[in-house]
Amino acid sequence: MSLIKLKKSASRPIPTPEGPQKYKPVLLSDSIGAKIQKQKFHQQHREISFWCEGGRNVNSAVSWLEDNLETELQLIDRNIWLYILIGTCDFTELNKRTRQIKIRYQDTQDIVEHLTTKYREIIKQLEKLSPHSKYTILEIPFFSIVEWNKIQKSKKKDQNYKLKDTEEKEQQDEDHTLEHQIIEVNKAIKNINLESQHHPSSLNSDLYRTSNRQARKYKGEGESSRHAGDVKSRRLYNISLLYDGIHPNDHLARAWLMKFTLQTIKDCWITEKQGEEKEKDLNNN
Repeated sequence: MSLIKLKKSASRPIPTPEGPQKYKPVLLSDSIGAKIQKQKFHQQHREISFWCEGGRNVNSAVSWLEDNLETELQLIDRNIWLYILIGTCDFTELNKRTRQIKIRYQDTQDIVEHLTTKYREIIKQLEKLSPHSKYTILEIPFFSIVEWNKIQKSKKKDQNYKLKDTEEKEQQDEDHTLEHQIIEVNKAIKNINLESQHHPSSLNSDLYRTSNRQARKYKGEGESSRHAGDVKSRRLYNISLLYDGIHPNDHLARAWLMKFTLQTIKDCWITEKQGEEKEKDLNNN
C-alpha cells in the first residue's frame, strides 16, 4: 500500500459503539503490539487492554499466561476477547552479540506445527479459566531478515556499510524462504480461526505491494505461480513501511491500530441490530 493510502486508512473516524459491551478486548503480543499500542490517542483505544512485551515468542507467551492469566481475568472481571499476535520471534534465531538473525526452521512444516501447537495451548488456557471468552489469532506480518541485519550492522559501522555480495545473496534467499513460511503459517492461522467462525482483518493487506488479485493468491485464495523454491520472485511487501525490517513505522502502526480498533468494536460490542435479533429469538422461544 502507498503511504498516501496508508495515511488515509489510519485517519478514518472511529465510531462510538452503539450497544452494550459484551467482551473486553485484549491484545496479547510482542514488540509489534507494543508499537501499535504507542499510537493510542482515542477514547476507544482505552477500552483495549494490551498485554505486550518485546522479544516474546509463543513459548514465553504460554508461560506468561500460565503465571498471569487468572489474575488478569479477575482484574478485568468480565469475559474477554483475546487477540493473539505472537510468532514473529519464532521464525528466526537471534545472535545476541551481533544482533543478526537467521532462519530458525529449514522445514516449513516444522514452524507451522510449532506455532499452531502453541496457539492451541493458549486457547486451551483461556477456555479453562474463562470458558465464555473468545479468541482470534491475528496473522503474522511479513518482515525482512536482510533489512534487519543491514540496519544492525550499520549501527556498529559507518552508515554506508554494505553487506558482502555472497552474504547478501544468502540472506535474500532466507528472506524468500521466510516469506513462504509466513504465508503457510497464516494459512494455518486462518483455519484455526474458521473453527470458531472468526474472520479477522488482514494486517498484511497494508503491506502488499502487488495487485489485490495477486495478494489473494499469495494468501492461498486461488492458485499462485509462486513456489517455495522460487527464490528469484519479487518481494511482495513494501519494506519501507518497516523502519528496521521488522517493526511498523508510525504510519503503519496507526493504520494497524485503526484496523484492530474497528475489529474490536465489531466483535466486542452488541450492535442495535444484534440486540433486536436476540430479542426476536427470545420471543420466538
